[in-house]
Amino acid sequence: MKKRRIIKYLLILVLVLSITSACSDKESSSIQQTEINKNKIQEEIIKKLSEGDVAGVSVYIESPKLSEPVFLAEGFADKENLIKAEPLTKYRIGSITKSFTGMAILMLHDQGLLNINDPVTDYLDYKHPYFENITIKEAMNMTTGLKGYINDLDEDNPKTMENSLFYDFVENYPGEKIEPETLLEEAIRITEIYGIDENKEFHYSNTNYIILGMIIEKASGMSYESFIGKNIIEPLDLNNTIVPYTPELPANSAKGYIDFNEDGIKEDMTYLHPSYVWAAGSIISDVQDIGKWMRALASKELVSQGTLKYFFEEGALARESTIYTAGVIVLNGNDLWHNGTVLGYHGDFYYDYKSDSVIAILSNSNSEGIDVTKEIMELILDEIN
Repeated sequence: MKKRRIIKYLLILVLVLSITSACSDKESSSIQQTEINKNKIQEEIIKKLSEGDVAGVSVYIESPKLSEPVFLAEGFADKENLIKAEPLTKYRIGSITKSFTGMAILMLHDQGLLNINDPVTDYLDYKHPYFENITIKEAMNMTTGLKGYINDLDEDNPKTMENSLFYDFVENYPGEKIEPETLLEEAIRITEIYGIDENKEFHYSNTNYIILGMIIEKASGMSYESFIGKNIIEPLDLNNTIVPYTPELPANSAKGYIDFNEDGIKEDMTYLHPSYVWAAGSIISDVQDIGKWMRALASKELVSQGTLKYFFEEGALARESTIYTAGVIVLNGNDLWHNGTVLGYHGDFYYDYKSDSVIAILSNSNSEGIDVTKEIMELILDEIN
């Protein structure tokens, strides 16, 4: 039962896309400057932290409706030492990393260093028959038919759990680096158990973004970390955003907590080597930088208009009015959303098109039965609209 619950923590809530933004159902109105009820949001944050047993959370809201950006923080970045969470506390952002990876692929397409429709085998030194007839675009859209080396572990299918790389890593060598090729080998093992999906329907899997990370390195001649730094972090002045090489956290970072042993106590999982999620989930950032990143994505200016079609027009249908594209979920044609989870951390970002607002929420605990950051995000969307 423990392993089933831990896997659940790491699954993006793609099938629970019930974003209750008022803008999704109401006609657009002229933007008027107003002030949101900060006290109401702060009270809700405190309530949700208690309900979800979450250590701490930081929130950023930026909108033309507001006279200035709103920063909020509650709880603790470090429970043991009673260090409070601050508005600019840094967190591991989990699968929000995928938006950086997806945009890096589009940048390389724009630069002529790859073509989004190329087979992935043109750029991978690691070969396997499963990779044949898979394109970069399909990896970006989660339509390769491949299973996930974490996402598809299932106690109801015991073979997937036998000699699991993920659990061996967490329980026996959490501080050691895992090479991307090793992650792909595990993904192949699990895909062989289920069988590859020949219909290539949408299926969320970290495997696809590990492949994209390897393609970024091959096409650019740079490490993944260096390419993201040079082409995204530096130009956008995301000064508190880091692609880590080691488990060590930068200054002013939150420790991450999860009840991994199911003993009722959330353990500190800060020491895990980020390579277990790499290009699918390793980045560290704060809410202001994630807000700036959302604004950059929404600006449609990071790549050419011709390349943008792969972002807004040619994603995969995840469900009605919901498109999965370059590491971002596009809702109702223009709203942008993604959440992110790694062991000990969870967060959400959202761009609301009609109000031209961005929201970023990051926390340092995984919760069961309640999605704390998403519920806070929905309250903020209601307040803005």
